[in-house]
Amino acid sequence: MFNNYFKTAWRILWRNKLQTGINTVGLAIGIAGCLSVFLLVEFELGHNKDIVDADRIYRVYSNFYGQFSGANPGVPTGIKNLAETSVEGTEVQCMMHTYLAQVTLPGEFNEAALKKMDEQKDIVVTGPEYFDLIQNYEWLAGAPRQSLGAPYQVVLTESKARKYFGLKDATEALGRTVVYQDSLRMTVAGILKNPDFRSDFHFNDFISAQTIPSSFLKDEIPDNAWGSTRSADQLFIKTSEGVTQAAMTGFLSPLNDRANEGEESEEEGQEFLLQPLSDLHYNQELGLFDNSRPPAHKPTLMGLILVAILLLLLAAINFINLSTVQATLRSKETGVKKAIGASQAQLRWQFLIETGLLTLLTVPLAMALSELALRFFAEFLPSGFAMSFWSLKVMLFLIGAVVLVTFLAGLYPSFVISSFNPAFAISKASGGGIGKNSSRLRKSLIVFQFVLAQVFIIGAVMIGRQMNYLLQKDLGFDQESVVYFYNWRGGATKKELFKDRLQQLPHVSAVGVQNKPPMAQGYQTSFIEFPRDSELVEMQAHFRYVDTSFLNLYGIELLAGRNLLPSDTVAEFLINETLAADLGHQDPADAVGQTVEYGDNQVPIVGVVKDFHVRSFHHAIPPTVITANNRSAWSVAVKISSAEHYPATMESVRQIWKEVYADDEMRHFVLNDAIEKMYASEARTAKLINTATGLAILVSCLGLFGLAFFSVTQRAKEISIRKVLGATVAQVVGLISRDIVKLVIIALVIASPLAYFFMDHWLQDFAYSIPIPWWVFILAGLVAVTVAFLTVGLQSLKAALANPVESLRSE
Repeated sequence: MFNNYFKTAWRILWRNKLQTGINTVGLAIGIAGCLSVFLLVEFELGHNKDIVDADRIYRVYSNFYGQFSGANPGVPTGIKNLAETSVEGTEVQCMMHTYLAQVTLPGEFNEAALKKMDEQKDIVVTGPEYFDLIQNYEWLAGAPRQSLGAPYQVVLTESKARKYFGLKDATEALGRTVVYQDSLRMTVAGILKNPDFRSDFHFNDFISAQTIPSSFLKDEIPDNAWGSTRSADQLFIKTSEGVTQAAMTGFLSPLNDRANEGEESEEEGQEFLLQPLSDLHYNQELGLFDNSRPPAHKPTLMGLILVAILLLLLAAINFINLSTVQATLRSKETGVKKAIGASQAQLRWQFLIETGLLTLLTVPLAMALSELALRFFAEFLPSGFAMSFWSLKVMLFLIGAVVLVTFLAGLYPSFVISSFNPAFAISKASGGGIGKNSSRLRKSLIVFQFVLAQVFIIGAVMIGRQMNYLLQKDLGFDQESVVYFYNWRGGATKKELFKDRLQQLPHVSAVGVQNKPPMAQGYQTSFIEFPRDSELVEMQAHFRYVDTSFLNLYGIELLAGRNLLPSDTVAEFLINETLAADLGHQDPADAVGQTVEYGDNQVPIVGVVKDFHVRSFHHAIPPTVITANNRSAWSVAVKISSAEHYPATMESVRQIWKEVYADDEMRHFVLNDAIEKMYASEARTAKLINTATGLAILVSCLGLFGLAFFSVTQRAKEISIRKVLGATVAQVVGLISRDIVKLVIIALVIASPLAYFFMDHWLQDFAYSIPIPWWVFILAGLVAVTVAFLTVGLQSLKAALANPVESLRSE
């Protein structure tokens, strides 16, 4: 019996090529979207899940409360010693210090034969307890306490050992030397098998924490310090069996007490909180580790899932609409089958098998489209992501998708077709048997399709306008043709030499040093204090450590006072308008000459500059301090006079770099590109919405095209009679198209408030955003009406231009 079902289904699909083609393309797009999203979401959601005892692992992070609240994933280094003696309820306590270093590898037999590597970003300084915390590693050589229990030892993964030493057998690297930052000589004491579990612990070099007190690392990672908190210094714990997160939070009280010693106000301070390992991969505020990939953005993942489901729904809607319309053409077939004894259940199975066979045939096309989609979005995919269509999970997903789509798209049409009265169905020349309920459903589904399409259109327009605003708005400084360089090696002498050589280039208009450009992804803040209303007020301000060229280099306007004088240490401040207002001075000139306390020093304010953006437009312009501090400014920035001279000037810069920093690779950043990267998430959203908009319109139009084709076919005689009676081509086209246009207008009325709600919510994430104009809704409606009219109008025009004799002569 089922064999006959499949034969019949294949013949019907082959006979109705137009409907089969439309449904194949629509379903393939929907399944491809779902498959692409499944691969990405499965990859992201799989992080850290396979770690042993993951439910008992937490990161201890710092939370600052009071006037300047915020969270930092790091902790003071002094927490380690105190936690070991005073914090209960833990099975493992592990400090991790992320580290970035250039690596040199002496020759095995000739130490002078050096091999220099690029800067390595996957280094961590930690102790053997790391491997008690993360127990999934497999050791090829060595053991935790043996390999990380003494100073100047390093453990490498096998991939890193091969990268460093070019060995086939990674264990042969044992005993060899790796030099970090020129002088930190480490001996390879252990080799790990490449991790086979997916996690955010991206490390491949594990430097023994015992090395810190006996090397220059003690200056970068001070022991028992409580005055500063860096994101590079992180504490993880594994709780004892049965200890809850709430109980563990209480056990951190000794650490909170120590952090707030001497704090006069209970409303200001620092506390230590717990972040479950399950939250690590998604927390945008805390982030992951320094030098690692950014966290996954859960709202984006949820948005991807929603878009994929909606595309699949659009394709299913097309299938339902086309199937119920075509049911009129199959009513005689159904009536005959029922007359000779076919039951409703058998007819439903017949139609479901047709749907299932069609869906199954779309899978290869869907897989090809999915691969194209993932390649199209390749620059937005997370590191480590790989396309794999032949895994068991993917196969199960595709089987589930076929079954789901078969029932989602085929169930209702199967009930419609199987419900025909056989005598009525056979007696009707046009088929018959489909009532008003099916017509209402088709119209409702068309409205639903165009509601989605118009929401996407409005979203695409608004996101595009906001992105244009982000990249075109005046930032308060000149960012054009500015390139900056980082190099900590070689000291101040080489930095000054490099700067002086750059100034001699003919098309360089300004050169300066800085810790960061005016606007940057990362930020550095410090506290200042000043008197207000007979009390001392503490305020957190963003700092830029620069030289005297900073204002000229970036064209920052000085509103009052003077520029900074040269200095190697903090001696005076320039402040921005926002900070001047926070100090209580509405007129910038009134702030000049005032002093603020910074550290243990009273520092005079010598000038006020016009506000400029220091962070992305998600954040309001904060209080900002500019101060001359040559020791803390390790980035050299150069402004090239015009874009046409950029290539030749950069080639000259590379030559100067090679002469000054002969052994180091040139690391440079174009300021405009760096600013654009701040909006990578928005760029991903824009590309996603634009793609979804195009696909939604395409799938909706495929459905409309099919409906128009069947409608024209069914009404061919009516159209011919109207033409014989004098109807014009325009009247015939309008007759067929007007119902669809009405539905699109109804969809606009429904889509407008929905789109406004979603876009208003999205724009609230920005401190600076554009308003939502009224015309964007009219534009979306016009686009949808135009596309729908063209789609239906083509079929209508074809019918209107046809010879009426061809349709009427069979009567």
